[in-house]
Amino acid sequence: LLAMKFKVEGHTDAQGSEQHNMKLSQNRADSVISYLTSKGVESGRLTGEGKGFSELLLPEKPKAAENRRVRITTQP
Repeated sequence: LLAMKFKVEGHTDAQGSEQHNMKLSQNRADSVISYLTSKGVESGRLTGEGKGFSELLLPEKPKAAENRRVRITTQP
C-alpha cells in the first residue's frame, strides 16, 4: 500500500483560453501535490497533470463550477 503511486489531475471549466486553462489546471494539481507532501506523502509517489477543459465533468454545462476540480487516481 505504501508503494502505491497516484496521478493528480487538475481540471477547469471552459471559460478563458486553452493556454490559460492548461496553466491554471496544472497549478491546481501542483497545489494539491504540495499539500499532500506537506502532510507526509512522498513526492515521488505523486505526479501532476493539468487537463485544462479537455475533460469536462459536465460537458452540457461547460462553464459550471463543477468542472473546476482535482481528480486523484492510482497509477500502475
